Amino acid sequence: MEAPLHAGLDEGDQSLRDGAEAALDAVEDLEFFLEDPPVSSARESRNLVDLMGEVTQEFVDKFNIFVRVEGSQEPLRLQVDPEPLKDAIFLVLHNAGEFGEGKPVEVTLRKEAERVRILIRDQGPGFTPDALLQAMSPFYSTSQGGLGLGLPYARMAVKAQGGDVVIRNRDEGGAEIEIVLPRES
Repeated sequence: MEAPLHAGLDEGDQSLRDGAEAALDAVEDLEFFLEDPPVSSARESRNLVDLMGEVTQEFVDKFNIFVRVEGSQEPLRLQVDPEPLKDAIFLVLHNAGEFGEGKPVEVTLRKEAERVRILIRDQGPGFTPDALLQAMSPFYSTSQGGLGLGLPYARMAVKAQGGDVVIRNRDEGGAEIEIVLPRES
C-alpha cells in the first residue's frame, strides 16, 4: 500500500507529492494512535514539575507557541511511566495551540492531598456542545485534517497511569483540559 505513495513522492508533480506526503503522515499517525500506550509494570518516581518542563519545551520548540506554567514549583512526585504521560500532555498542548489559534497556552499545576491536577487552557472559542459530547470518541474531529485520535489517546494513556482526563469550557472563554493523576504515596 505504501509503494504507490512513495512513488508519488519520488515521481509525481508537486500536488501529487503533497498528497502522498500527507497520506504517509496520516498512516504514521494512525500507527501511533492505534497502538495501546506502552505502560511498563515498573513505573518511575518522577517530579511532575520537571516532566512538564520537558514536555512544554518540546512543544514550544516544535510549534513556537508560548506556554505559561503556573502553580506549585515544589516537587510533585508521581509514580508514572513518563513517556506515555508526556505523549498525552503533548497531544493536549497541541490541541490547545491549534484551537487557541497560536495564542499562549496556560498550564496550572495543582497539588491536592492524594492527587495532582494539570489544567491546560487555550484562548480559542472553546468546545461546541457537540464537541463536548464527542471529543473523547475516536475519529471525531473538528480540526481540518485531524484524525480525531489525540484526546482519546491522551485519555487512554492517562487512565493507564491511574488518572483521568476531563474536558470543559471556561466561563471566560476557551477550552480547559484537566488531567488528574494520583500522587506518590
